[in-house]
Amino acid sequence: PVTLTCLAGSVVVGVLFIAVEARHPTPLVPKRILHSRNLVCVGGVRALFCFGSYGAFFLLVLYLQQVLKYGPIGNGLAFLPTTILISFLSLFVTARLMAFTGPKALMTFGLLVFAAGIALLTFVSDHGTYYAAVFPAMLVLGVASGVYNVPNVTLAMAESADEDSGVVSGVINVSQQLGAAMGIAVVASVSAARTSSQMARGVAAGAALTDGFSLGFVVAAASLVVATGIALLVRSPRRSAATSSEMQTAIQVTEVEAQ
Repeated sequence: PVTLTCLAGSVVVGVLFIAVEARHPTPLVPKRILHSRNLVCVGGVRALFCFGSYGAFFLLVLYLQQVLKYGPIGNGLAFLPTTILISFLSLFVTARLMAFTGPKALMTFGLLVFAAGIALLTFVSDHGTYYAAVFPAMLVLGVASGVYNVPNVTLAMAESADEDSGVVSGVINVSQQLGAAMGIAVVASVSAARTSSQMARGVAAGAALTDGFSLGFVVAAASLVVATGIALLVRSPRRSAATSSEMQTAIQVTEVEAQ
């Protein structure tokens, strides 16, 4: 009841926010920026990407802790390959790739590869090991995220006027936060429900946990597939559309996320 009441309250507050913004002479989010097809689509892509990635990483932490028995330091080190790849590719490689492929193609490629990386995690088992079950997926997820982030933000900023750049950046960040919160809530709930169902049937705890994690990873991967479909609706800007300032903003956002 507490959760449902808070959820209903957030919907009411959201509707009130939209009503006030629509009538205010200087709204926090001007309606004109929402007329940008790219911004709406890229915002949806970013929300779904974070839905899947944050949800999957949350379950992966639990798998490492509860099944592989990793402690806090070991868990952090397990994610290090992904972080290193994201930072290296975002800072030194992605911009050069965009010059050849364009941001839309590179973002779409990153989404598909990220979905494949999460799909690899669906094969985790209660008798698995880090290098057999997790490490390959970490490499794939690092590459995918490293090539996805910069073109995603670049596409969001490409059609915005200079005076709207701060608002557009804020909208993209809100999409990320909403997607992450929903992803953890939904993916974790699906996983927990499956685990509880399996344990009620007499399945051993370790097998029940990994079965729940696997189903959660399927849901996370599905959100990336939907995000890829939305990405196809994004208009491809001219090769020169991404200015140096937009690229720098995109790289800075990626640096913060990697940290």
